[in-house]
Amino acid sequence: MVDFEIPSLSQIPQSVVDQTVDNILTRLGELSTGVDFNKQAAFRLTPYLHGVLLAGTTQNLMEDLSSLNLASLAAGTLEREDADRVAAMFGLTRKAGVKNIVSVLVVLSSNTPFVFAKTDTASVGAVKFSPTSSASVRASASTVVSSGDLVLSQIGTGRWGVVISMESNEAGEAANVAVGTILSPSKTISGLVEMKVVASQAIGKSEETDSQLASRALSEYSVKSWAGRNSFLAMANNSGNFPALVAMSVVGFGDPEQHRDKRGVLPGSTGGRTDLWVKTRAGKYSGYISVTAVLTSKVGSVGAWSFTVGGQTAPGAYKIDHIVAADNQNGTKFYPGSQTIVSAAEQVNLVPLEGERYVPDVRSAQETFFSEFSNVQVLFEDNRYDVTSVTVGTTRSYLAFVYYDPYISGLQQYYGSPDIRSSAGDVLVRHAIPADVFVAVELTGSGAADAATSVRNAIVAFINSRPFQPSLSVAEIASAAQSVNSSVTVTVTSLACEILRANETPLTVGFDGKKIILPTDTEKLLSSKTIAFFTDVNKVSVAAV
Repeated sequence: MVDFEIPSLSQIPQSVVDQTVDNILTRLGELSTGVDFNKQAAFRLTPYLHGVLLAGTTQNLMEDLSSLNLASLAAGTLEREDADRVAAMFGLTRKAGVKNIVSVLVVLSSNTPFVFAKTDTASVGAVKFSPTSSASVRASASTVVSSGDLVLSQIGTGRWGVVISMESNEAGEAANVAVGTILSPSKTISGLVEMKVVASQAIGKSEETDSQLASRALSEYSVKSWAGRNSFLAMANNSGNFPALVAMSVVGFGDPEQHRDKRGVLPGSTGGRTDLWVKTRAGKYSGYISVTAVLTSKVGSVGAWSFTVGGQTAPGAYKIDHIVAADNQNGTKFYPGSQTIVSAAEQVNLVPLEGERYVPDVRSAQETFFSEFSNVQVLFEDNRYDVTSVTVGTTRSYLAFVYYDPYISGLQQYYGSPDIRSSAGDVLVRHAIPADVFVAVELTGSGAADAATSVRNAIVAFINSRPFQPSLSVAEIASAAQSVNSSVTVTVTSLACEILRANETPLTVGFDGKKIILPTDTEKLLSSKTIAFFTDVNKVSVAAV
């Protein structure tokens, strides 16, 4: 809050005091006609003292008010309450911190029930997670007491497991732990083998700083409507509903990557179509999706099975890594013999109806790649399931390990909602084409071994937080790594990336010793406007020399 302390007399210009006293005397004269307060020393003393006080207060107030601006906000010199007041002048409110949500697989060596209450925690380092609701885990369905109870399932020989949804105790990026992270419980669980993160929403975000708030005010104040390219990101940011959004690339009229407005007989763009390629904190999000496979053919005892993963279930799905039988998650992994991304356009209503969400005009597989309007068709062989006596057309339950982006559906719904959508065109939200980055660094100097983990995490955070850019340099990575530990020297020894293209083999991109430069092939939708760099801890190698 602004400080209204009265300054000392030496800090107040005499001219300000004299003017203030004159104003007081003038007002008193208006109230008491016939009395000349300037000639009455006894009467002049009190107005003079009030004038000094008022002059000091006025000066202090003006100085404080003059500091309530974006420059002071960006400099971080304002108290929180005043910083929020400045932001409010621009129609902005500070973004609150966001906690991350993870799915944790609890593996036991025995079928023993347990309770993991909301007050219990599971931690990795300083990051703690607690159940989103108290978890009463039962040994079997017959022992369930309430609808919120969870049931242990046998997941292998001598192993039982259950998945518990947990939320980080604190907001912030530190809570965005990677899939596979092992957690330590705060209480003893009988027969515990491990607690492992099997899915992470990666939405953890620190509260917006004064500098970030000022930057947003400068970039977004005048672009909160359908006015230009910057408007799309400004609208999403100011909605407050998309904390996982990292960056956005707008591809529209005149852009060679925009294919949806070039269907006419004449060459060139017709306009009216916008593709929003987005990078989210999900990164290369992956997880198991329940699917129903159909037996399409068989040779002897081995059957060929097929299924489709819909974009509504796994938005932006671009790869099926493997398939497992639903009744044996830790059993044999089956790998797709083929997988093809196809358009789901024929399954959706392309006509915008009053009061309903607008569905963009998409008419081919390429036009829907990495959006919720594409499906992945898969064919695979299950050589562990004897189909000798099974009829073609029979169905069987599987789990497909899918790479997708769970956040693009919310964005698609937002831009297509009746109150938000533009009447002048349609918007298609697409997950950035992933460029998986592989990095190897060497650390030298005092404490190199101890710095390995922090350096690795810093590199991952840096790459995953970058906006759409045409290149990634060794110098940038080294600088990000160096920032967390100045006592070690960071040397990048190798750098490469693999672009995961839809319906095509991955494209490997090397570097010239200094940087990776993204390729451009707009006919295949490849450019720095559509591709974004991603990585994870498994792709960053750190060696202490």
